[in-house]
Amino acid sequence: MLVIPAIDILKGQCVRLFQGDYKRVTVYPQTPPEMAELFKEQGVQLIHLVDLEGALKGVPRNFPTIRKIRKTVDIRLEVGGGFRTDRDIQRALDIGIDRVVIGSVAAEDPPRLGQWIDRFGPDQLAVGVDARGGRIQTRGWLRDMGMDAFMFLETLERLGVKTVIYTDVEKDGTLGSPDFLVYEDITARFTGLEIIASGGISRIEDIEQIRATGVSGVIIGRAIYEGKINLRDLIRKG
Repeated sequence: MLVIPAIDILKGQCVRLFQGDYKRVTVYPQTPPEMAELFKEQGVQLIHLVDLEGALKGVPRNFPTIRKIRKTVDIRLEVGGGFRTDRDIQRALDIGIDRVVIGSVAAEDPPRLGQWIDRFGPDQLAVGVDARGGRIQTRGWLRDMGMDAFMFLETLERLGVKTVIYTDVEKDGTLGSPDFLVYEDITARFTGLEIIASGGISRIEDIEQIRATGVSGVIIGRAIYEGKINLRDLIRKG
């Protein structure tokens, strides 16, 4: 299972939100490039970047910071937040981003997602499935689509999506443990998808439990920033 640290970017700063609430922001002293370099030194293979302003506005706003991160570290990077056009996806790939995470468009316009998979390939795109109470959330988690998350996963599997980042919005940034049963159910039902878990990881015990669900990776944010989990030791243990 791949351990993936997250860098959430807001106005060029490294931050974390509580349950996706833009009014409840914690700002960390390290710049996003500095944090990326620290993660690389600790042995990570992939960093998850989120353009929070992009997610809110529908257009990526932190390309200068993302470009600096790309120039700072030579490990794999994925980025999400506001990628709703061919142009912005291509722009991210052109500056060396390895994988773009598609969120709102995937839920709101599945046919367009299918076109992007054909154009860019399943390895260069992941889909963010953001759920609150089992229903899909879009537009920076501010719009409830009223769509069942599992029905959405069925659609993604049919479209040929390879990688899904499943976030329990109610757990994100809270340091409360994930709903492990949900991930067990997802991995059992959707064997054609690589599932990355996100939201609520707060301790080493959570890592062991999430590993047992069969997910292919886990994204960790606040628990690393606040010293709840030692990333270097976790990676060494495998």
